[in-house]
Amino acid sequence: MSASQYQPRITLLVRSLCPKGAAGQQDRIIERLQAMEEADRIDGFSVSIWGDRVPRDGQTAVSRDILERIETFESWSERAGTSLSPFFEVGESGSMLTEETRTTVEVPVLCLAEYHHDELRYVAPCVDDGFICTISDRLDVLEEGSHNVKRGTLASR
Repeated sequence: MSASQYQPRITLLVRSLCPKGAAGQQDRIIERLQAMEEADRIDGFSVSIWGDRVPRDGQTAVSRDILERIETFESWSERAGTSLSPFFEVGESGSMLTEETRTTVEVPVLCLAEYHHDELRYVAPCVDDGFICTISDRLDVLEEGSHNVKRGTLASR
């Protein structure tokens, strides 16, 4: 690897109970990450599991950790001029047993966090310069070695 080659470390966040059909997508992304790691395009990757939503009250250590990660993503998004909406949505979730409602954050089925020297450099999916950048789009960019290139599908505004 040359000294100037960009090699991020990737964290892939996956839903524990993903919708039908998403498991195949998760497997394909993990296979791509493995191939990229073997080809020295990335400096490794890890996979973390989260649920489909997290309560905003952060009553457990796990929910506090996830909320902290989401806050880091939101801070990055503000600095980068991107949007994480509609991929991270705040809403209400209720319990039929207790009839209580809680404010929650719904998380995407898959989320990629890209780090370079422990600094968050990119989050996908996101809306970047009016385009939806999927995880596959971002991996395409990293495979090409042009980490600043934006690509994706035009997002409706």
